[in-house]
Amino acid sequence: MENARIKSLLLAAVLLFNTSAWSAYGAPKVALVLSGGGAKGLAEIPLLEALEEEGIKPDIVLGTSMGALIGSLYCAGYSPKQIRTIMTEIDFIEILNERPATLLKLSPQPFKNRRDSYFDIAFNRSGIGSAPGLIGDQNILLELAGYLSKVMAVDDFDKLDKSFRAVATNVATGQPIVYSSGSILSAVRASISLPAIFTPARNSDGTYAMDGGLVDNIPIKLAKEMGADVIIAMDVMGSVHNDPASLRDLSSVVVQIFNLVISSNSIDQYKFADIVLKPELNEFSMLEFYRAKKIIQAGEKCVEQNRGAIKEIAAKIKEAGVQLSYPNPDRRSAYDNLPYPVIRKVSVRDISVFEPGPVPSAQEFRDLEGQMLDDAKRKILDSRLNDFRELYHFSSLYYELVANKDGSCDMNIYANHYGRDLSKIYAGGSSSMCIAKRDGSAEFLVNPVFDFGVSLVRPFEMRAEMTVGEAIGINYSATPKLKDVGKMKLKLDLQTGAKIGSLGPKTNRLNRDRTTDDDRGINVSCGIKFSYLDMISLRTGIAYEMDRLRTGYRIFNMLNFYADAVYNTLDYDITGFSGFRAEGILKAGEYQSGTPIFAVQASLSHRIPLIKDKLSFGYDAMAGWINFPYELNCGYAEFGGINGMCGYSYGTFRREFFMTGIAFEQELFSAGGFPVVGLLHARAGICDAYNPFTETEPPSDVFYKEDRGWKNSQSCFGIGAYLALKTGSANLIVGGSMNTQGKWCLMVGFM
Repeated sequence: MENARIKSLLLAAVLLFNTSAWSAYGAPKVALVLSGGGAKGLAEIPLLEALEEEGIKPDIVLGTSMGALIGSLYCAGYSPKQIRTIMTEIDFIEILNERPATLLKLSPQPFKNRRDSYFDIAFNRSGIGSAPGLIGDQNILLELAGYLSKVMAVDDFDKLDKSFRAVATNVATGQPIVYSSGSILSAVRASISLPAIFTPARNSDGTYAMDGGLVDNIPIKLAKEMGADVIIAMDVMGSVHNDPASLRDLSSVVVQIFNLVISSNSIDQYKFADIVLKPELNEFSMLEFYRAKKIIQAGEKCVEQNRGAIKEIAAKIKEAGVQLSYPNPDRRSAYDNLPYPVIRKVSVRDISVFEPGPVPSAQEFRDLEGQMLDDAKRKILDSRLNDFRELYHFSSLYYELVANKDGSCDMNIYANHYGRDLSKIYAGGSSSMCIAKRDGSAEFLVNPVFDFGVSLVRPFEMRAEMTVGEAIGINYSATPKLKDVGKMKLKLDLQTGAKIGSLGPKTNRLNRDRTTDDDRGINVSCGIKFSYLDMISLRTGIAYEMDRLRTGYRIFNMLNFYADAVYNTLDYDITGFSGFRAEGILKAGEYQSGTPIFAVQASLSHRIPLIKDKLSFGYDAMAGWINFPYELNCGYAEFGGINGMCGYSYGTFRREFFMTGIAFEQELFSAGGFPVVGLLHARAGICDAYNPFTETEPPSDVFYKEDRGWKNSQSCFGIGAYLALKTGSANLIVGGSMNTQGKWCLMVGFM
């Protein structure tokens, strides 16, 4: 109690002395200083509200990291109430759930899921990783651009609603960078670049910046040097853990080290401030954005504990002749009153320090020229930028605005990447298990499908891969470059492989009467391949395959011509909300003593977004006619599963079929920060009735033959409903389907 009285007397004495100085030199200059601290920085919002309630309007706001982000919104003209709404409604988990770079994808193969869907780890000669950070900045850049678009063209931060300064750290020198002009988007992005978490931010002069907390987490002294008479500050990182028991794991130790670094450059600055608020936030971590409301409540508690001191500061400011203002918290803010920018010209530029690569043409954005960048246009632009980022494998693709004398703006779109010459180790698959009604009774089925491999880009593209499914296969491919023309590539396509396991229905794990699965096989192919980015892949060539079945010790020698094609903007994703995928296979050849073989299969799938990333409608169709040896798995196509006919499980083999259907997809809620999507499918189809697991006679080689297969053809209609947890790599799916044939399937899968 005695210490509190002494502090109050000292504060009153300081304010009394300062008031005399203010009277001599005019109205006092009030500075608000907001510290960095990740999610803890949300506790600074109640301070903005309290200052307005007491009539204090800061002349300048200085911020570091999260303090810079909140400060930029305040200086752009948002009201504190709006900032509270924005910061509690932003899905930080989704924003931070982003890879720092979009790696080159493995070439799509018809009727196969992504082989790198679980994870991939990039590497090259200089080290491991696709970028110098764990989290990408595309989401945060576009999110900030949306909230700051009306002031993005203001290149003098003193011309904002309130003067603004952001602090970052020069990566090369370790010196502080104080942003007072330029792009407010770039300034905030630089200030929040937490080392090893976010990738460093690139400045317009080519230098790189990291989080300002490394050198000046609470720039009180800077405010003093800028002539501030009154300095009100909040330090959300003002305390470190003193209890050794709290340092019980690696993450807590890392956070403690970062706290110590920050506190060392903060505490010495307290003496320059009139008041420093330090909310009690030890129970929160810097990344606990999902506890936003609790953190803000801690800030409210701290503000109320210091309400008296804030009132005293307001009274002294008023005594100095400043008219205090008490704006309505529900007012139409200064930012709301600003006009939307009008785009005059769009340009696209690669700002990467690595070798430049192809970028989208400015022609792709010409429809924006002469248009007002309102919320609807901005959402379309964001979607387009995200699509092009994936397609061209950028780390980020974002925009900034530059003001013109006539009041319009030029839009500069910047592409950044950390090198395209990256090899990778990967894993993927489409594993599932289900309970399904097959052949009159319910069965429990397990369908493990995994792919593991390494893809190299030097001296030319090569891939070694192991697949685990019906059989275990080892495959090697090499695609030496023949010709590159911009985004188009022409390559040789050389492949070879070997496999052991089940190569025919009689040894298939889905066959209740299966025999030992000790079949063997080898394959070799040679052809050419044409590709356009990740969108189009065309292959053609000659393939030879020899399979030996243990049952009957039969050997099949097959030589065939092949041609396949994939056009894809759906990114192989079962839960994709937009895009189109079309694929097809044509094979023709012979086996044994000239017996002809062939296979024709095609499919298309289209997803049309109704609400961006929230709701979509789609349609699909698939057809096939397979006439390879019926004793082999390759003599059939997959007719069931989540992408096939409703009610049929994976492992439903058919030689002739057609199906079509519609689909609805909607994001329902979030679980642990990951979106949960509801899928509803309705499909109708027809197929031959030949069941390779139960039939003892061979099928007919004649399409739609009446005496076998199609005589009792199975036509049906079915529906399916699923929930899919989108984890950022693969989808965890649970659900079921049924059809008018009386078949049903309940499944869970990771694909």
